[in-house]
Order: sequence, then structure tokens, then C-alpha cells
Amino acid sequence: IPFILGWIIGVFIRVNRLFLVGIINYELYALASILGYIMGKEFNIKLIIDGGKDALLSILITVIGDVIIGALLFLMHVAPINVSLVISLASGWYSYVGPLVALEVNPYLGTLAFLINFLREQLTYVFVPLLLRLRFEPKSAIAVGGATAMDTTLPLYVETLGKEYAITAMITGFLLTFAIPIILPLLL
Repeated sequence: IPFILGWIIGVFIRVNRLFLVGIINYELYALASILGYIMGKEFNIKLIIDGGKDALLSILITVIGDVIIGALLFLMHVAPINVSLVISLASGWYSYVGPLVALEVNPYLGTLAFLINFLREQLTYVFVPLLLRLRFEPKSAIAVGGATAMDTTLPLYVETLGKEYAITAMITGFLLTFAIPIILPLLL
């Protein structure tokens, strides 16, 4: 509903794009600060080290999967290879990749990038419990969420995997969220 409402408002009201990007940035800063506070209450150096090791493997799984999906998008003639990779390597960060692709390529592919990554986040809630019932490795389950593992899907990981994997999910999501704004513009 918020997406459709925003779409309708966008048809009738023109707002400076830099203003919108600024609002998105401040929202993300606030979200990251709140999550940092929550995780800081559970601070334990051993947990951080173990979570960091697992997070690196989870990131590797995420990137390999994203590249495969990007290649499939290209082979299905959805977008040129660079745009297909940008869409898939966003790792679920729809609020970043949608506007980026819309501004740099075109609104149609920006909307598609937004929707594909939004769907990834939503399907994470469906597939993670299923994968865990099928005895998949927790690091693989965290890879499904990608960048969302540190924010919107973090409660899912805490509930399904326990607190010991919360740090792994946080580090995975944080490192992907840090790298995505650096790497994606280079591909466009």
C-alpha cells in the first residue's frame, strides 16, 4: 500500500530527487543506530569473532547466488548484464537499488529492481524456516536475506536460529550494506 500510494503521489507531485535521497539516507542512519544499540546490549567479543567468521561465508554464498541470479536475468533478456548484476547484487536492499537504477538507467528497470529486491526480502520470511526444516546450514539461510539480515529480517533469524546467529546476521547485513553503495554504482 505505501508503494502504490507513493506511486500515485509521484504521478501528481514533483519533488526534488536530492531531497528524497536525503530523506532515505536519514531513515537508514536512524535504523542502523537503533539496531546498533540493540546489538550493543548483547556485546561479547567471542560472539563477534565467531559471528564474523560465519558472516564471511554467508557473504560468499550471497554473492555467488546474486551473480547467478544476475546472469539468469540477463539470459532472460530482462536487462543488460551490468543492470542485471546491479539488480541482483543489491541483495534485497530495494530502497537503494530501485531509485539508483531508476535515476541511472530508466524508471521501468528501477521499478523492476525495487520489486525484485522487495520480493527477495518478503520471500526470506517464507524460505528461511523451510530451509531450516530441510536441515540447511544456518549460514546459507542468512545468505537468503542478504543485506536485509541486519535489519528487517533480523528478528526472523533471531527467532529461527537463536541469539548466537544474530551477530552473524548483523555482520552479514552490515558488510553487504556497506559494500553495496560502493560496488553497484561502479557497475552502472
